[in-house]
Amino acid sequence: MLWSLPTWKSPIEMINREIVIKHFDILLENIDDISHFDVNGIMTKYGDFKHDIPKQNMMFRQICESVKRFGKTYGYIDSDPKRPKLFFLSRDGIKAKELGGHKKFQDSLNKKEWYNENWVGYLIAFIVFLFSVYQYFENDSLKNRYDSLESEYDLYKDSVVDSKEQFELHKTNSLKDTLQTKSSADLKTD
Repeated sequence: MLWSLPTWKSPIEMINREIVIKHFDILLENIDDISHFDVNGIMTKYGDFKHDIPKQNMMFRQICESVKRFGKTYGYIDSDPKRPKLFFLSRDGIKAKELGGHKKFQDSLNKKEWYNENWVGYLIAFIVFLFSVYQYFENDSLKNRYDSLESEYDLYKDSVVDSKEQFELHKTNSLKDTLQTKSSADLKTD
């Protein structure tokens, strides 16, 4: 909800928004009881107006009305239903009083969290990029290692087959030698 300047014109120039914010901050600073306070009373006591000058008196009334409208528009203050001239601070009003005024309260609302900053997104993108580059080179390294292991496997597979063949050949040869020696010994004993 945005605050807008009044549409009616007074003999005094329209009140500047900065002036209204300045006087609203004076009001917040000088509120003693947040549950009920009189805007006109606080502005009379702490404002910088000379009430004996008619132009100043008219300006005072206009600023007080603008401060009330500003406070209601931003949800800082609300009028007491039982006593319409008295107001009370809402949660936002209390927070604005604690922080030191309207602008500081608005800055606290607009404050970005660290994870919403641009540099966090850039950092995440950079880390993902580095990880992708690492995976690419690691993938090439794994492919090379796989190819070398595959060639070693083929080499060992062939050598195992050759060794098996040699073993079988040696086994059959030694069995033949054993059988031949046995048959010659059997022939001699007969």
